[in-house]
Amino acid sequence: MSLLFKSILLIQLLAGCASTPTTYIMTSAETEELRSDLGTIGVTISTYPIKSTFTVPAKGWWGGMKRGFISGATTPVLIGFVAPVPGGTFLGLIVAPFTAIYGAISGARKSLSIDEVESAEAGLNHALDRLRAEDDRQTSLAEFVRLAEARTAFKFVALPAQALTHRDDYVRYSDLDQKGIDTILELRVESGGLWGMNELDPPSVAFIETRIRLIRANDNELILEDNQICLGARRKYVDWGKNNGQLFYEEILGCIPRLQEKVIEDMFLIFPLATP
Repeated sequence: MSLLFKSILLIQLLAGCASTPTTYIMTSAETEELRSDLGTIGVTISTYPIKSTFTVPAKGWWGGMKRGFISGATTPVLIGFVAPVPGGTFLGLIVAPFTAIYGAISGARKSLSIDEVESAEAGLNHALDRLRAEDDRQTSLAEFVRLAEARTAFKFVALPAQALTHRDDYVRYSDLDQKGIDTILELRVESGGLWGMNELDPPSVAFIETRIRLIRANDNELILEDNQICLGARRKYVDWGKNNGQLFYEEILGCIPRLQEKVIEDMFLIFPLATP
């Protein structure tokens, strides 16, 4: 697979993981109206476990053979589909059996050993254990409130960590004692880990994904919902796992302030330059 084609697919993969923020496609009048009614904003953060998602290299010659076969079979079809050539997909189907065999042989020869992959896995699991043990979402929430008040004209209040205890929780904030709170901002931290292509030994990108929900407190009406994703550095899986996953640990921690700033800017500061 060519480097250009890989790059295009990776960009599409990452773009598909994060939708365009709603405020980017609103008019200036719409964003002004949205923000004019927010009042005092209570901010709450999820406490349920964060889903771990990792792209793992092929393990050993057998894993390399299987992944190489699949990659070899699908690549010419995909290239034929996107190439501006009449009958490209059909030509890709004709070539696919030969590229599948070549991919299987190449994959068996070039794949990482089982020990290399499992050693990296152990390092990443160690880093995950550290992140879970240190779970500093309440500290991050306090920092978010401080930063949001410093950057915007809104009043923010950190709410107790008692509402979002399960992934599919629907909280009726009107039934809770939220005196003085006009709007609820939910920060639902959904997943984190490493994203990459399904190749033998793909470079992968560290990420955290958070679902953002603005809810009117008095009647529980959903005002706005978005997904925000922080993408970190891009490295090989084995490199991420070195030194007990230290690089991964640091990258995930580094994502947190960048994600906070992104949410604040998109939700409360960004205005469209032109009417769509």
